[in-house]
Amino acid sequence: MLRWLQTHRKGEISFMTWDFAAKGGFTDIVRFLVAHHSPHGSTNALDWAAAYGHLETARYLLCEAKLGHGTTYGMNQAAKEGHLAMVQLLHAHSNAGCTYHAMDEAAKHGHLEVVCFLHEHRTEGCSVAAMDHAATNGHYEIVVFLHTHRSEGCSAKALIGAATNGHLAIVQYLEAMTAWPYDIALLDGASTNGHLAMVEYLHARGLPASTRAMNGAAKHGYLNVVRWLHVHRDEGCSTDAMDLAATHGHLSVVDFLHAYRCEGCTVHAMNGAASNGHLAIVQWLHAHRLEGATERAIDGAAANGHLDVVQWLHTHRNEGCTTWAMDWAASKGRLDIVRFLHAHRSEGCTQNALEWAQQHHHDDMAAWGTTPRATSHKRNRFSSLVRIPDKDKHSAESPDHIVGGWRVSYIPSQVSQWKETRKSFGSYNPIEKEVVCAFCESKKNKPTPLSSDNNNNEDDDDDDY
Repeated sequence: MLRWLQTHRKGEISFMTWDFAAKGGFTDIVRFLVAHHSPHGSTNALDWAAAYGHLETARYLLCEAKLGHGTTYGMNQAAKEGHLAMVQLLHAHSNAGCTYHAMDEAAKHGHLEVVCFLHEHRTEGCSVAAMDHAATNGHYEIVVFLHTHRSEGCSAKALIGAATNGHLAIVQYLEAMTAWPYDIALLDGASTNGHLAMVEYLHARGLPASTRAMNGAAKHGYLNVVRWLHVHRDEGCSTDAMDLAATHGHLSVVDFLHAYRCEGCTVHAMNGAASNGHLAIVQWLHAHRLEGATERAIDGAAANGHLDVVQWLHTHRNEGCTTWAMDWAASKGRLDIVRFLHAHRSEGCTQNALEWAQQHHHDDMAAWGTTPRATSHKRNRFSSLVRIPDKDKHSAESPDHIVGGWRVSYIPSQVSQWKETRKSFGSYNPIEKEVVCAFCESKKNKPTPLSSDNNNNEDDDDDDY
């Protein structure tokens, strides 16, 4: 192909051809470009070959073609990916060198041989991030090597990261070699990630904790940790514990917290469980708790395609839903849920339903939305909008007027009223405005988006409702 292009096409081959050929490790193409005197690539050619571990390509560029030396990016990335032979090649034949990020990244990703080579043959060194990340990721041998051979040391992040991820051997090693940080993050993190042995070890050394410990363990379903904290610690938890356990489907944790703790939960428990399709938990909360739910329960269940939850909530609860339920179900192509809501609920939908269904190419949804049965609903906005081709646009005096490519149906006697309304709309956007027509009730304020629930969780990361 390249030979044909070189012969039959005018103009030079772009230097980017070099770069991408080297990035893909296509040494034969790079050789062809050199032989035909194409413009040399940028420093990206060698850097990308090094980063992706294409040793043959990098050796050709450096040793045979002698085309450039790249930048520090090449060796930094090769070290990060553990390409020791590439690091050695660049060290021997390139003047670009590297930065301290090379050893930092090699340590972070567990490449001990690369760390050793850089320590012995390079002078850039590393930063405290090297041991911090090695400890966090459980690379015990690298932690020992850095502590023994380097002087940069580590920060409190090393112990916190090792404890959070359950690397007990590293915690014990660092405890003997460095100052112990009196930080709640250690026990909270170990609890959240379910590392009971680490929790017991830290507890024995008098480390503090907060309610985040039990809250986090409950969120991720670690009943053994929740039970242990309940028995041996006095920080307790907050309503977030049961709320998050319910939201993430951990019924055994919900049951334990209900039986042995007094914090209880909020409406977020049933709302979250419903949104994520955990029908058994919704039923359990309905039977054992009094907090109930809000419209967000059906809204969330409909938005995420959980028809069984929508049906159960409709039958057994009285909170109802908002127009967001049908709007979001339509956007996801869940015609079964839209039909159920249309048949059994009175909230209806907004014009967003059809707009979003068409945007996501749910043609069956759009087609159903314009059938007589669907448009008969007194609050169904499907009836007011039907997408038609531009070539079928009518005049303003036609019973079907076109606004932004959408046909808006109305009674001819109301043409004058429509013209006045049309003036006030200006440029029409179906998502932003609703058309007032003979088949729709007057425009009303839209519901607040699903994400607007005010959640009092103490941790922003736990805002999962």
